[in-house]
Amino acid sequence: MNIYGEGMHLDKRKIAIGFLCGSILILLAFSISFGRAQGAAPLQISYINVGEGDSILLRDPEGFTLLIDGGKTTAGPAVVNYIKSRGISSIDVILATHADADHIGGLIDVLQDNTIAVQRVLYNGYAGTTQTWNNFLAAVTNKGLTLEAAQFPETLQFGALTVWVMNPAAGLSSPDSNQASVVLKILYGSKAFLFTGDIDTTIEATVIARQTPTARPTAPARTSWLRCSRKKRSYPWGPIRTGIRRPIRWRDCRPPGRGSGERT
Repeated sequence: MNIYGEGMHLDKRKIAIGFLCGSILILLAFSISFGRAQGAAPLQISYINVGEGDSILLRDPEGFTLLIDGGKTTAGPAVVNYIKSRGISSIDVILATHADADHIGGLIDVLQDNTIAVQRVLYNGYAGTTQTWNNFLAAVTNKGLTLEAAQFPETLQFGALTVWVMNPAAGLSSPDSNQASVVLKILYGSKAFLFTGDIDTTIEATVIARQTPTARPTAPARTSWLRCSRKKRSYPWGPIRTGIRRPIRWRDCRPPGRGSGERT
């Protein structure tokens, strides 16, 4: 009887430890996989928990890796640890959507890590003025790289991903940092994803008014995903349509049955 009792206690401990480890992994990052077609290897998108700001890791079936932003400087170790936990030793493209510290700070640790190779670093084409920006720029230079501007209306091919740059335009005079965020529409097979940085409804309307093929309504519209971000907080995802017919509103960002305060 005692033997069975001890076994039961051991099993309970194992269950408790397993539950704790699983909870920690969930807190570290929220990851979604999308198959291009039935039976195809999935596109992996991970939302790394950096608190304030954003950090998003995309990896296609060919191993092409894109890191969008890195949160604040204090989030750097968490971003590096998550990248390594996925078995990634080389990042093809790092994208800093804009120069604010809560988006570029954590990228400094990634760039300074000698065990992680980085091939290219993109930004919005508008330099920052803070010490965090200077540290970021120094980290890029010390990696042997040069910043490359990603601006409307460029089209990029990242592995299996077709990427349209929908913001910012070139030649802006002292633009607001948030409003000059890089906005990407990424197509993977029949799925499209919109990454908006910290733009607001004014710039959303501007993007739509340009009437580029990627911003025009489509018929029939296909299901896509929108990453909703507002300054100082990271908001949940929600399914939208690839044909955007109006400025995106907050209710578009909430999946059914989820509260507005939840984080991904």
